[in-house]
Amino acid sequence: SISARLLERHQYKHENIKEFVLALLIFEDIFAPLLLTIAPFIIQDEPVAFSDIGKVFVGFLVFGVLLFIGIKFVTRNPRAVKHLLRQDDASIGLIGLILFFAGIGMVFGLSEILGAFIAGIMLAGIHDIRPLKRLTVPVRDLFLPIFFISFGISINLDQGVIINALFFVLIVCGVLSKWIVGRIGGRMYGLSRVKANEAGFSLAPRGEFSILFTTLSNGAINLFVGLYIFVSAIIGIVLFRFSERLAEKTEQTLDKMRPNQKKDD
Repeated sequence: SISARLLERHQYKHENIKEFVLALLIFEDIFAPLLLTIAPFIIQDEPVAFSDIGKVFVGFLVFGVLLFIGIKFVTRNPRAVKHLLRQDDASIGLIGLILFFAGIGMVFGLSEILGAFIAGIMLAGIHDIRPLKRLTVPVRDLFLPIFFISFGISINLDQGVIINALFFVLIVCGVLSKWIVGRIGGRMYGLSRVKANEAGFSLAPRGEFSILFTTLSNGAINLFVGLYIFVSAIIGIVLFRFSERLAEKTEQTLDKMRPNQKKDD
């Protein structure tokens, strides 16, 4: 969400990389809810019971059926959907729909984020997104800051701040991995070397899914992860703001390391 908001504010400045970066962010939005669902089964100490696996399977099956019915209704009744979205209380109904799917996810041991994501996919069949955007943007602008504020308040420094070499290594590896994804993926997408570097630096901020993973830890580890996400988010915002300048400097440095290769645009 941080990267998306920064791109929205500076869309003309980063017009060439916007489509590629948003595509990567959407891929993260697809993969992260599934990872949030699977992660508790991987990290728990107790063996996974067959009933738990069956419960998750049933949850995915229920989501699949509801998604199929919802998409069919949206695509076959565009006028009815458009009429519903224009009602005065449509925003309340939309929030209720999202919470309904999130609740189904929690009942079957899945991530509530996965349920909300399924609701979003169901509404993706709406061709005229103006009524939907009019309803969702104010809700997003209201709850997104509250989400990040609540995360900041949840960081309890009474347990002692753990700052060691591993902390800085993780930050460097996190930023470097984002840059590598942007660099390699951008070149495969068709961006120039400089623009691919810019895309890599624009992906650096940590977002809301990183924060949600902190719920899987506790104690000192939770504090360590929380501080890592907080510092990474700040560094990522700074890197995004100077991504164009950093992209050119990085490419100049790489050119010196490969003097025999011809530089493209």
